[in-house]
Amino acid sequence: MISLLIGAIGAADTGAGERDLAASKKKLVALTFDGGPSGYTPKIDRILQRKRVPSTFFWVGSRIEGWGKVVRRVARQGHEIANHSWFHEDLTGLPADEVRGQLARTSRRLSRLTGERPRLFRPPYGAVNEEVREIAADLGMRTVLWDADSLDWTSPGCERIAALVRERVHHRSIVLLHDGGGDRRQTVCALPRVIRDLRSRGYRFVTVSELLRKRRSAAQR
Repeated sequence: MISLLIGAIGAADTGAGERDLAASKKKLVALTFDGGPSGYTPKIDRILQRKRVPSTFFWVGSRIEGWGKVVRRVARQGHEIANHSWFHEDLTGLPADEVRGQLARTSRRLSRLTGERPRLFRPPYGAVNEEVREIAADLGMRTVLWDADSLDWTSPGCERIAALVRERVHHRSIVLLHDGGGDRRQTVCALPRVIRDLRSRGYRFVTVSELLRKRRSAAQR
């Protein structure tokens, strides 16, 4: 998919030769948003667009109803859309056929709206076992967690969310944020600060899939 957002980022942040090389040497970070879509998703998307930041959204299948236009718009703008199960339950306590059903149903719904099947899956609450991983893999998805939790789901305050991200992020981090599943006003408030802080420290924003490719490439050197 040719991405409007990535195209815009490329036009703004890279040029020929030396600038491309400089960009490739930057520290990388992936912002991720769980639990949507919801009424907070368009607000978060507008900030990401304004700041030219590609991100990855892990969405819950049962929450997509009524948000089709938002899902399509976010996907068109170059963000990565991924699977967060159908009901947002702890999948490790469910029968295998129910786990498979939830993941497959969510992927079908997202695929119909975006034209692409999700390649990534994040288990609700980060609860995962080998069986869940194998089911996701069988459905063509890699299971992805995170290493920098913003704790926005605890509503610690706008400034605290930004501070936690700043404290916990390192090169090639995956940051956990939320665009649904509760009151996310603090996340919306903190997001511009998070982006500004990370950029000032030399980070370049990428989707999770791009980050994983860079990690793999670095490991093979």
